[in-house]
Amino acid sequence: MIENKKNVKMDARYILCAGLLLIGGYLGYHGMYGRRGYMAWKQQRTIFLCKKDSVEKMERLKTRLLSKVQLMKEAVDPDLLEQLAFKVLRRLDSQKSIIIYDMTDQKRP
Repeated sequence: MIENKKNVKMDARYILCAGLLLIGGYLGYHGMYGRRGYMAWKQQRTIFLCKKDSVEKMERLKTRLLSKVQLMKEAVDPDLLEQLAFKVLRRLDSQKSIIIYDMTDQKRP
């Protein structure tokens, strides 16, 4: 009878150890390969670093453009600004018109 109780206790310990091992393996697997595991974190970190570089480039470009705009606000004549805007945007006010002379057809002296 006493040996039988010892065997039951030993069996319970083995079952408990096996259960704990299974739970540890399950949690370890999901900690490594799960949706929020180490591998997913590593992938998200790589994506973040790539996008961080592009964001820094865009911020540098924005800073350069803002400095150019600030210089234009301070030093440009409104008529000159309008001409530059037409060159870049190819748009005019509805009240204005442009006449373009085609000089390629005329003979040169």
